[in-house]
Parts: sequence; C-alpha cells; structure tokens
Amino acid sequence: MSNRMESIYQIMVADRENKKGGIGWTTKELAEKLAMQRSNVSKDLNELVRQGKLKKSDGRPVTYHLLDSQHISSDAQVGRLFQ
Repeated sequence: MSNRMESIYQIMVADRENKKGGIGWTTKELAEKLAMQRSNVSKDLNELVRQGKLKKSDGRPVTYHLLDSQHISSDAQVGRLFQ
C-alpha cells in the first residue's frame, strides 16, 4: 500500500465528523487538502474502492465515502488497514 494512498485514507478518517449526512469527499477536495495532483488522488481513491475500503457515489460530482463498518477510532488502527 502506498504512503500516498494511506495519507488520503487517513484524511478521510480524521475528517469524517465533518462529512456526516452522506456528503462525501470529491477528488478535487482531497487533492487540494493534500497538495497532490487530482489524477493521482483519483487513481488511489478508485483503488481504495476496489479494495473495499471506500464506496463511490454515482453521478456528478463523484464523491467517495467511508464504509460504515470501517469507522476507525485511531491513527494506529488506520495504519493496520494498510499492512
């Protein structure tokens, strides 16, 4: 698992309280927050979806959401997901 992908996931976990109500994160929003290229963030988000760590919305703009079963309570637990 790449450090970049883990950074994206950690930001989503840390900011999950601000995303209640099904809002989700856009690729652009995460790319700006992490100062990364949007295309790289998009690639990693789609890989996290394939791995079952996130779900992806239909429609535009596409948003990404943490799966309810994966609400993580600490950074140490986030790291374990990527081992």
